[in-house]
Amino acid sequence: MPQTIQIAFSIDNDRVKPLLVALTSLVETTTSAVAVTILDGGLSESHAARLRTAADLLGTPLRIVPMDRGFLGNFPVSDRDRPATYARLQLPEVLPELDRVLYLDSDLIVRQDIAELWNADLTNVSAAVNEDVDGNPSSPLRTALRLGPEEALFNSGVMLLNLARLRATGLANRAIAYAKEHPDRAAIAGPGILNVLLKDDVARFPFRWNVTSCQDGSGGGEGRPEPSARSRGEDRRDAERSPAIVHYAGPVKPWHCSPAARRHPWYEDYFRAVDRYHERLGQVAELREAPRISVIMPCRNVEPFLQQAVESVLGQRVGAIEVIAINDGSTDSTGRMLDDFARWDRRITVLHQENRGLGATYNRGLDRAAAEYIAFVEPDDWVDLDGFESLMRQADRVRCEIVKGDFFLVEGTEINRYFKYRNERLPEICRFQDIEVAAHGHVGFWAGLYRREFLNRHGIRFLELPGAGYVDASFLWISHVLAESISVLDRGVYYYRQHPAASIATAAFSKNWRLLIRNYDVAMDFLVAKGVVPLYADNMLHVLYLAVAHMLALLEPDQHGELIQSVRPLFLMMPDVDRTRVPLPPEVRRGIRAIQRGASPVANGVKQQLKRRFRWITKDPRTAADVSRIRHSPIVRAVQGGIRWGRECLSLVVASGRVCHHAVRSLFQRPRESNPPVGASSVSQGRK
Repeated sequence: MPQTIQIAFSIDNDRVKPLLVALTSLVETTTSAVAVTILDGGLSESHAARLRTAADLLGTPLRIVPMDRGFLGNFPVSDRDRPATYARLQLPEVLPELDRVLYLDSDLIVRQDIAELWNADLTNVSAAVNEDVDGNPSSPLRTALRLGPEEALFNSGVMLLNLARLRATGLANRAIAYAKEHPDRAAIAGPGILNVLLKDDVARFPFRWNVTSCQDGSGGGEGRPEPSARSRGEDRRDAERSPAIVHYAGPVKPWHCSPAARRHPWYEDYFRAVDRYHERLGQVAELREAPRISVIMPCRNVEPFLQQAVESVLGQRVGAIEVIAINDGSTDSTGRMLDDFARWDRRITVLHQENRGLGATYNRGLDRAAAEYIAFVEPDDWVDLDGFESLMRQADRVRCEIVKGDFFLVEGTEINRYFKYRNERLPEICRFQDIEVAAHGHVGFWAGLYRREFLNRHGIRFLELPGAGYVDASFLWISHVLAESISVLDRGVYYYRQHPAASIATAAFSKNWRLLIRNYDVAMDFLVAKGVVPLYADNMLHVLYLAVAHMLALLEPDQHGELIQSVRPLFLMMPDVDRTRVPLPPEVRRGIRAIQRGASPVANGVKQQLKRRFRWITKDPRTAADVSRIRHSPIVRAVQGGIRWGRECLSLVVASGRVCHHAVRSLFQRPRESNPPVGASSVSQGRK
């Protein structure tokens, strides 16, 4: 009877799907019987059940062996080398009944029958490996292990192990001793320390059984890989023509679907294996629960950020989601990336269209959505790992129409601010006026869930305008005013990326601000028709006033008059500011009266609003360049010259991006001169 080929993997939750792709490719190319052992480096019960079901469908015996956490705790952990990566070091003790096992990493596909590799001669050696995977004499791995330029290296992702010999030589104990004696080397090398532990105790198998070319995803000339091993003549050339195992080693993986990943010469081979995996294991490919959350993601030319956004959604702890990604006429590789993500994960539906603008794109996603809840994710942002699970749990518990979470503001690679909605006065179930006051008027429409039935019942959709069109403004206002129950989580769930080109955004706003006014006009007409304006006029006044203050900040003085005249009808539709149900701050009342008269808001009112918003700025001065830019800006010179507070301070906040807190605070304290400079605008000179 032919001998069963014993295969071992070590994984955690993040590598379940790559392992199933690898296992499918192995079973389909191998004629001999195969038995699989999975070393559990951190599997949830649901993922373990998924693996067992997949093994049954493939007709492959499978066992999952929990790993000794005490053993794994002896080794340094990083984003690259997690506890599961060290589990292979304990294989001799974990599998005492076996004399040999073929260890495989999960990031590979098998293209030829592995019986030949399984039958390799292990006489008087501890392992058979592919030597010389790194011909660079100054590589980090070689340097970390203190190996000379002529000493061979091997990749530990494909190894035929002589378990009997490794047990006799005490591999696990020697690995622990090495990690303790050389923690710095182990931190860099990870499981690569086997190069030291098994030095001069390995046999070499043909290169084609572990082709790790193109490890960095950079590709080679004319679409061929750059060699990651020193040339071995015909052996290596044969491997490049027809690899038996393609090992996608390195940080760039095919399931990242990025341009760097696509440069790998066997990228398409991997996705052909993914397609076979879906055909064979469709019922366990993803968690087959009916989707409870429809995630709508409009995408246009977001290639640099798309991977992080999509992976943050697909990696949510709640698996019952569908992703509706709409490619809105992208001219970069966004559309191709989305198509590949959809091949990788069938929970993604990709729709392609000519550029129609953000509002029309969101509406197409809403019309396609089928789940109970709707979430919006912008393709350059990302969601916290259990963000959707926390939001959905809260929505289910209190049966609200909208559930919100706090969000983080990301500038570059830094998380600079935390926008917190909940305070001690906010009830668990609240209305528009509560959340708007708590958030000082800044409520991101994306950091939350909306009941689809609620949106459909009221016919709430986005205004369809060219480009972005500030369409979130009308959607946000309408949905939050009409919602009879809003619940707010006291935790951050969303990371909102603010790009550094604030000056570009300011210039664009100066051309497109009328689109924002149109959003407010449409929202007000919608709410008037619903008869709810009298109920929430006080908060609507407050929020609209804050919006106008921001617009004044971004516009040139010669545009202020047109802005005030454009928004004046909205303010005149509201009741008297002294008769609101919730008293408005005095400076806000003065500013609203000014707008209702057709004048610019009172400067001091804007100043007070700014002071409140400065509570969100948590960083001290950043760099000398930031301080210099602020001190020498035209805004600051105007303030120093005597123009009173108002749009100047707001512009400083909006345009500087990485604003210096203390510099701005000192400007607030700067005494004003009594005489305005020559040439100052009449609006500024007329402020009291």
